[in-house]
Amino acid sequence: MTYQVIIDDNFHYMDPEHQRVGPRFATLEEAVAYCRRVVDEFLIENYRFGMPSYELLTQYLLYGEDPFVRGGEGGVPFSARDYAGTWIREVYGEWQFAVCNRDKPLLSRLIATALAPVVRWRIGRRLHRSAAWSATSVRRGRD
Repeated sequence: MTYQVIIDDNFHYMDPEHQRVGPRFATLEEAVAYCRRVVDEFLIENYRFGMPSYELLTQYLLYGEDPFVRGGEGGVPFSARDYAGTWIREVYGEWQFAVCNRDKPLLSRLIATALAPVVRWRIGRRLHRSAAWSATSVRRGRD
């Protein structure tokens, strides 16, 4: 059984003309890991120093890529939108995610700027873990 990754464009959500076919994978775990990397790349590339969490999530929901997996029996337990929200909560911290919102733009910007070094450190830590995972999987594939 193979698992096919399909990638929607959030800017053209549910428009089949803007949907593209990604790679196929032998296991569900590999397919979901690929989907996570697609979301990770968008979030990392679009993060700006001092950006409040709600702005990054809004950027993703409006312009990011929404990968999903087809194949296997039944539905595939992965939602790129849920994953992006979880990723942002982990990187920004639950407290900052809860406090920063559109209703308080000045407070949100001040908090995001004050905590930006922590957010950057957490993003760097995620990148480091991701790179270690990729290197390990590449080595395993060559064995």
